Amino acid sequence: MTTMEQGQYDLKLYRGDTYSRGFRFWEDDIGQTAFDLTGAVAESEFRDKPGGASIMVFTCAITLPNTITIHLVPDQWLNSTAPPKGYWDLEVTFSPTEVYTLIAGDVIVTKDITNSLEI
Repeated sequence: MTTMEQGQYDLKLYRGDTYSRGFRFWEDDIGQTAFDLTGAVAESEFRDKPGGASIMVFTCAITLPNTITIHLVPDQWLNSTAPPKGYWDLEVTFSPTEVYTLIAGDVIVTKDITNSLEI
């Protein structure tokens, strides 16, 4: 496996809504050689600051050979202390000695209007 350069992607979340976003990863700049995720475990979290408290954990699904989809569901917002701005990243682990942060960025949370008192 070769190391790939970490990407930057900012998330824009709407408080209380379902969120799902898929990412494809490539070994090369032209998207011809898939970054092989066979045997990988993907993890992704939203935090108030790097090294800060975990606000939400995204559910991650890997579709071979090179796609990871992150998900949030409305129930995850219940009792959430999600700030209006935070940070996230997506890591894959192949073994205890082989971990890659594939993508990271800022998180912007917009307050909801409808049902805002329930969440």
